[in-house]
Amino acid sequence: MGSSTSNRKLMLHLLRPTLSRLGWQCIESFTNVDGGDIDTAGLIAVLDIQNGINGWAKATSTAIPQELDKYFEKINSANLVLGFGLTPAMISLLERKAIPSLDFEVSPLRFGTNLFWSARTNHRGIRQALESIEIFDEFFWNEAASLSAALAWRGIRTVGEPQKTYSIFIGQMPIDLSLVADGSICSINDHKDMIEDYFSDVDEVLFSPHPYDTSGEVFFKISQDISSIKLTSEKHIACCVRTLQRNFLLYRQVLLIKLISS
Repeated sequence: MGSSTSNRKLMLHLLRPTLSRLGWQCIESFTNVDGGDIDTAGLIAVLDIQNGINGWAKATSTAIPQELDKYFEKINSANLVLGFGLTPAMISLLERKAIPSLDFEVSPLRFGTNLFWSARTNHRGIRQALESIEIFDEFFWNEAASLSAALAWRGIRTVGEPQKTYSIFIGQMPIDLSLVADGSICSINDHKDMIEDYFSDVDEVLFSPHPYDTSGEVFFKISQDISSIKLTSEKHIACCVRTLQRNFLLYRQVLLIKLISS
């Protein structure tokens, strides 16, 4: 079980009770920087990848040759690997070694009463089991309507004016795997045309920065090209209780939600 410290602990405490009842032993495997067993610095050095953010981005998609399997002793002996946002490099390693994997992410559909998982696997049986419990988009439409009704009943105001149409741009962390494409970190400019086109048919765009992004760099860059964009400190949900015109689009580093006033 790997990934960042907080995500790894979340996964461990969520899944370990169930796995223990099934008689499975849950063993963590993660970077030695956080006290784990994987010599990340040694692996990076052997792969001849430079240190730093750009090196990290390249490492996420660099194939790990068989002679370096020794860096992953716990994983090599695993019957099943559970991950939280496994990198393309790790997924390729598991496929090469024919080790079943189940990789989780928090679903980008955030209008439910609870958070939901998105999951992917390289095992046909696990895939069939996941497909049997798939939650379809209609559920989230109903959840969004319930949320809107609950907020309206409590008198919580929504952002914007009824006669205008809106979109919300939810920013991403400055360093995140979703920013990486083909071993390089993407920027707003890489998707400038797509973003401009997406926001071309609304009156205003509300930009809600990621809580960990305090630099304001993303907002500054996108505001140079989209004159109708405005910075908002409102919570995402408070911004999004208007009637949904279109669902969600997760495109590498940005989560775009198209809204229209009710």
